[in-house]
Amino acid sequence: MIQSVRLWKELKSQGFIISDRRFRNCLRFLKAHAWLEGRNVVADDDIAILSNMLWTDPEQIKQSKKIVMGFSNPLAVKANEIFDGAFELAAKLKETPDSAERTGMATEANHKFKVAQKMLDGLLKQAKSEGKATGKIIERLAQIKEMNENVVNTYLLGI
Repeated sequence: MIQSVRLWKELKSQGFIISDRRFRNCLRFLKAHAWLEGRNVVADDDIAILSNMLWTDPEQIKQSKKIVMGFSNPLAVKANEIFDGAFELAAKLKETPDSAERTGMATEANHKFKVAQKMLDGLLKQAKSEGKATGKIIERLAQIKEMNENVVNTYLLGI
């Protein structure tokens, strides 16, 4: 519950308008979510459900999710950041015309994807040791592996 108070203060400092009534309702939702997960106590991972409840303007959705996930599971936030970097690299590679430059970029992407996979493996081990949710990290790891296979097969092997 202390994390939810810190989250509330952080969101208010970032310009989000959160009334006392909305905050009380959020606490009720957290308790309900914990109960549905078979627990009597709210865990930090439960805070993730609040990301869709705390914004008032659609432009705040992305920022709200980032802040909430930082309080809920910072490891999942890191996994998303690693994925976003890999996704941007893959998109840039697709836009590059077929040339020696693209082959060089594909080689670099292959290396960066492998580094990203190692980083995600480390985050996964850390999440497991800390008892944090691992679903998002596993999902991002699988997506980066798939991107890497696509880069190798398409741009390096020509399959």
